[in-house]
Amino acid sequence: MTNDWITGRMRRVLQGKYGDGGHGFVALAKPWPWYHHMDVKHDLWLNAWIKFAVSTAPANDRLIGFAGIAAQSLHEGATTWVETAPAGSPVGTAAGRFDLYYLQRKGAGTFKIIVDGTKLQEVDAAAESSQAAFIHFELPDGPHKVAFITTSPKPVRLFGVSMEREREKPGFVVDSLGVGALSAQQMAEKEDQTINEQTLAHRHYDLILDMVGTNMWDKIKLPSHWKTIIDTHKKAIPDLSWLMLTPPDHAEKTSSPHSDARIVMVADMKKQIALDNGAASWDFRGAMGGDLAIVRFMRHKMAWGDLIHLNEKGASYMGDRIVYALFRGLQKYVEKHPEAGCGTSGS
Repeated sequence: MTNDWITGRMRRVLQGKYGDGGHGFVALAKPWPWYHHMDVKHDLWLNAWIKFAVSTAPANDRLIGFAGIAAQSLHEGATTWVETAPAGSPVGTAAGRFDLYYLQRKGAGTFKIIVDGTKLQEVDAAAESSQAAFIHFELPDGPHKVAFITTSPKPVRLFGVSMEREREKPGFVVDSLGVGALSAQQMAEKEDQTINEQTLAHRHYDLILDMVGTNMWDKIKLPSHWKTIIDTHKKAIPDLSWLMLTPPDHAEKTSSPHSDARIVMVADMKKQIALDNGAASWDFRGAMGGDLAIVRFMRHKMAWGDLIHLNEKGASYMGDRIVYALFRGLQKYVEKHPEAGCGTSGS
């Protein structure tokens, strides 16, 4: 997920068929060298920022936003940026609507927004209390590079920026919120839920697909952690739909007689947690092929030799599986409810 391979494939398929709504949210830090989004350019001056990640470099104050990643400047002139994809890319070559997510708090510094080499505005991030803040700006729909550069030695903390197209045009937006080594415990205990609620309310997702689980073995606290997470999301977005995915398959070694029992346990628990919290569930591991599927994926060059991670080929395959499952479900629903989406007139 930190390579955007599953979500990137979904984005390409959905936008190619139904319209490019824009790339979506991109974190403005780069906590790991392999953190990457498909069909967009993004980077920062590595030595000019503290790169927070809830799983590997958590912030002591927990104020990092719903994506679990944030960048905090170390000096004046620290720079981070996003840019539309190069011409010829399948999607992502244009954007026109941008939203910056950042933290206001006491003692914060200032920064400027540079669009295509020209200063758009100067921002003072200082405030009496800590709170999420947002800056929306619109540009002619097309290729753009947007940079954020600190203009004072005081620290500035940036969460991320969303890149979208004109609202009037139909299209899909697929955010990729990949965080390496993530667990529900980290999301529940190491993220400030008030800041998460503020940032989520601004983003206002239609659907959350959660595929956290490979690093979760605490069967005692797992249900309460997920309740905290889901409650925060639903408080921020009351009409939110939530789809819990089981974690990918995992085996100790290629000669193992069965998949790791912990993965099977977490998969079963997540299905029950979904039921208990009014969410839907989808068996990602089952869609891979169930028991020892990860071994078969590896032998078909669709997973790494660690028997945990899918490579780009395997991730793309599973991205297709998710899109197929979603639209198969939609088709079945429309067959039972032919008036769905037609408004009160039924036309």
